[in-house]
Amino acid sequence: MRVWGGLGGGVLYIHVLDEGEVMNEELYVELIEEKFSVWFSCCNYLVQDFEKCLRCEGSLLALEQEGLELVEGYPRCSQDFNAIENCWHLLRERLKATLPVGLEGRTAFIARLKKAVQWLNRNQRDALRRYSTNQKE
Repeated sequence: MRVWGGLGGGVLYIHVLDEGEVMNEELYVELIEEKFSVWFSCCNYLVQDFEKCLRCEGSLLALEQEGLELVEGYPRCSQDFNAIENCWHLLRERLKATLPVGLEGRTAFIARLKKAVQWLNRNQRDALRRYSTNQKE
């Protein structure tokens, strides 16, 4: 299962891909157009991974149309500098803390995932805000 997320203004947002769905240029452009204006409403700069579909012509054009500028010169593999990786760590820790006793299906996991994101946005807001505001530095 692939989860895509954004961090803007100290709030973590997620999008769970449909079962069997694979991220590609078309889907990423769709996410940019449908979600990024809310996800990054107060941000001008974006740090993102180097996956091909995230940096192809259509994706870069869609980001430009949303008014987002990619931070250049960003290290390819640097978890310490990547805000979303730090947020994923917080999210994984919350998911570990709420593990079910029995087997969990996809639908139940997605519900637990969404509750974990809500919990982070309420209880880890200072950390999320710090991660979302220091990327240009």
